[in-house]
Amino acid sequence: MAIKDNSRSTWLGLAVFGASITVVAAIKERRRRQRVTEALTRTIPLFKVFMAPEADAAALATLHSGYVTQGPQVEAFEAELRGFFGNPHVLTTNSCTSATHLAFRLLERPDPGSAWPGLESGDEVLTTPLTCTATNWPALANGLGLRWVDVDPNTVSRL
Repeated sequence: MAIKDNSRSTWLGLAVFGASITVVAAIKERRRRQRVTEALTRTIPLFKVFMAPEADAAALATLHSGYVTQGPQVEAFEAELRGFFGNPHVLTTNSCTSATHLAFRLLERPDPGSAWPGLESGDEVLTTPLTCTATNWPALANGLGLRWVDVDPNTVSRL
């Protein structure tokens, strides 16, 4: 761009215009950085617990009973499950991880010569890499290997 008016006011005007563009750019950059900082520091509640108000009394009664992990409430719950399933062999655990670990132990082959086709050390478990580590730890703790798999959504078969 050629400047035909070489006066001081023209140059001053161009300098002010250039400084204005720089200030606007700086303000935009500061706002962008603020948005990025806010996004990076925002807490996303992944495991926010919901408790129905009617559960308060039962939870408090259990906490004040002196039994937090085992006790009459667990025994009553297991009795209801035995009736529901029609099976006298019911055992509850504290988590799915514990239940999976127990299931792998129950599926072990008792001895190498046994006719039971159970799991042996080194057998592989098909699992997904897109899961909580607690899903796969029971397999590893029982000497089993992991085989990462995925499913094709079009064919619903292993990729």
